[in-house]
Amino acid sequence: MYRAPPKRTPRVAAVLTQNHRSVLVVIDPWEVRVAMVAPIATIRIAFLRERPTAVATNRLWSWLRRAEVDVIRAASTEPKAPRSDLPELRRFAGTKHEHLVASALALAAQALTHALHEQLVSQNRSRQASVVADKSAPTRAAGRLPVSHSE
Repeated sequence: MYRAPPKRTPRVAAVLTQNHRSVLVVIDPWEVRVAMVAPIATIRIAFLRERPTAVATNRLWSWLRRAEVDVIRAASTEPKAPRSDLPELRRFAGTKHEHLVASALALAAQALTHALHEQLVSQNRSRQASVVADKSAPTRAAGRLPVSHSE
């Protein structure tokens, strides 16, 4: 059965800083929208332009607190799963920023998975509530579909 994507798809960002270098990765369920290594002032402009719903970061800046997004604190910047197979990240392959960009992507992907899971759980709860509220609906055995017998 085909399921339509959620009405409001989350866009998640990861902003990591290490050794005076900052990385921004913004993803949504279909693509990597931004992957860049730049000074924090440039990162801030790109971040505000993308308008993500959540951000994972290892440092909390004042502009990030004012951005009105869900902030997830990251303890480390170690890459969890390097993903250099994505075309957006191939330009960082072999550079000194490759591990930091891979860490930001892994962190953003983890936050996106969490956001999508929470969205699906809330949708299922609202569906269950509407099904439970309809007491006049006929009951059926679990695992069986109603079959009409037409002659």
